[in-house]
This record gives sequence, structure tokens and C-alpha cells, in this order.
Amino acid sequence: MNTQLYHKRKLSENVSVFIGKTNIGLIQDQQNLYLIDTGTGQHSGIQILKEIRQTYHQHSQIKAIINTHSHADHIGGNAYLTRETGCEIWMPEGERGPMENNNLETIIEWGGFPLPEMVVPIFTPQRAKVSRDLYHNERIQIGTCLLETIPLPGHFLDMLGYIYTDTDGKRIAFLGDGIFGREYIKKYWIPYLLNVSDFKESLRRIDQIQADYYVPSHGEISSEISSRVELNMIAVLETEMAIINILKTPHTAEELVKEIADLNSMSMKSGQFVLISSTMRSYLSSLYHEKRITYTISQNQMLWKAL
Repeated sequence: MNTQLYHKRKLSENVSVFIGKTNIGLIQDQQNLYLIDTGTGQHSGIQILKEIRQTYHQHSQIKAIINTHSHADHIGGNAYLTRETGCEIWMPEGERGPMENNNLETIIEWGGFPLPEMVVPIFTPQRAKVSRDLYHNERIQIGTCLLETIPLPGHFLDMLGYIYTDTDGKRIAFLGDGIFGREYIKKYWIPYLLNVSDFKESLRRIDQIQADYYVPSHGEISSEISSRVELNMIAVLETEMAIINILKTPHTAEELVKEIADLNSMSMKSGQFVLISSTMRSYLSSLYHEKRITYTISQNQMLWKAL
């Protein structure tokens, strides 16, 4: 059974969330609707549109999809919804590339031309044209309300979070993959990261956001965020310490991946292996920038070692 969307939760006068593998925001403004992300694959777009047509009938139309970032599990329904409704796609400026060139995500994660196993909806969305670039710290008028953009880099290229202040005064913070829910962290512990230092800084920024509800893309909605920030930070810091401990003796990046996977009792298939491998290289770059590890080239191998 497809569980991409399994129920809808109303948070304020004009804001609801489709709760699923990827949480999807829905903002209503008079005759228009705005979506925050669209989940994985065309089937997600089909379910969203079916729910909207059943609930709102002809009184509202989708004006725009507002994406947090361009990972395929956040933009998978974009192409279908733009074809079916003519809606626009609003995207962080630095994230538009993978929406318009759908091989870029897999190229970044694999570090070269991707494996055929990666040419699937969870990694490779259908292409669609971005209508509007969004920038850091913008204030966007939606009817009588404001949508504020919050820079949350680290997980991917130039991710944005969004804070919407509704007509009833409720503030809803859509945080994308700037933070992960408790169950998600407990299950995976090592989420995909492109820039570890930026991710930690984004967590600190999230901890300062004042809102009535905090909506991560993966995980439970909360009315309190500090404990979630702490859990995410602990996961990152423990991974850093594990890497440094392993690198007391020199390792290649691939040897490090095996050690980390074994330490966390992972049994990886190709997709997770690619994501963990890419993330480990991000950790290596971050720790190297912080002068906590170094590398040498020896016998045509790049060997990493703790300082």
C-alpha cells in the first residue's frame, strides 16, 4: 500500500500538513493554494491533487509549489502538478539546478555519472521549469499574510526554511531537512549531509526560531524545537567523534564507510551505500577544514588520519 500521504493535519486557520514519508505543507489564501514541497514521484502529485479536488472543489487552485530544496523526495510531484494545474514552482536560487537537470542530484551524491540503480524516482525526479527564484531572508506577501524565508544550508545546496504567519496569529515553521524528527534520527542516525559545518549552524539558527508549530520534512510536527535540535546535534557530534576515533589509524574514505556502517549496525544496499559514502566525504571535508584531521597520498591512495 502506498503510504506517501496518509492523513492531513490542520495547524492553523489556513495551514494544513499532509503527513507522510515527506511532510507537505498546504497554505490557503482566498482562491489560491500554495504547497510546501510535493514528495517523491508522480504518485505523490496525483494524491495531492486528488485530495485538493475532493476537499476544496473548484473554490481554490494551486498557485505555486514552494520548494525547500531540490532533493527528489521533495520535488517529485512538481512536474505532474505543473502539467495538470499550470501552477508555478518557486525554488531557492541555489537549488534550481537539479529541478531543471534531473541528473544533478545523483551526480553530486555518486561523484560521477550515476549508477542505473540511482535512476529511480527517489533519486531522479521528472524535470520541470522553475518559475521564481527565492532568496535568503525574503518576505513574501501571500494575501494578507507573510511568508519569510530562512537560510538553512548544510543538508543540500542552498535549502530554505519558511515561516508563515497566519491570519489567526499562528506561526508555522516549515524546516525542510534542516532538522529531522526523533524517529527518523533513531532509525538512520546518520542523515545525508552535504556540508556538516553549515548543517550545525542551521541547527543553531532553527533553535532561535519562534513558532507555534515546527514542521520537519521527515518526522513528527512539534510545538517545541530545542530538544529536537539537541538530538540532531548529538547525532552529528557523535559521528564526528566516531570518525576521529577510527582515524587514529589511517583509512581510505571507503574503509571509513565500512567502519562507520559496522559501528552503527547498518546492512546497506546500493542507495544507502551511496548516500552514506557521500556523507562521509562531507564529514572528512568538514573535519579537515577544522584542522582536526589530515590526509596523505600514499601508493595512489588518499589516506585520512586524525591529528
